[in-house]
Amino acid sequence: MLRISRRTEPPKTGRADRQDLTIQALPALISNEALKARAMQPVADAVTKPEFCRDWRNRRIAHNDLLLALEQPTMPPAHASRLQVKTTLKSLTAILNAVAGHLSCTRFC
Repeated sequence: MLRISRRTEPPKTGRADRQDLTIQALPALISNEALKARAMQPVADAVTKPEFCRDWRNRRIAHNDLLLALEQPTMPPAHASRLQVKTTLKSLTAILNAVAGHLSCTRFC
């Protein structure tokens, strides 16, 4: 879940001069306008699906939410299931396969 969170974050976090390689950065790197247009919606979908991963990362994995750690009344972490993880990974795979397929076709077709 930590890696899914990392791959779906905004391309710029923290320092302004530092940029990360994320799914959200992908459309800006695509020069082919048709492929870029096809990638925009799947990227948007892939960014919204893993909200549960970000909640777990922010409150349990990478950081330690004080109220959760002290077992005080608070909102529980978002529900997470293997099915949600698999669905999220499939959406990320579809984006990368579309780009890879386009690049393979332009080089070898």
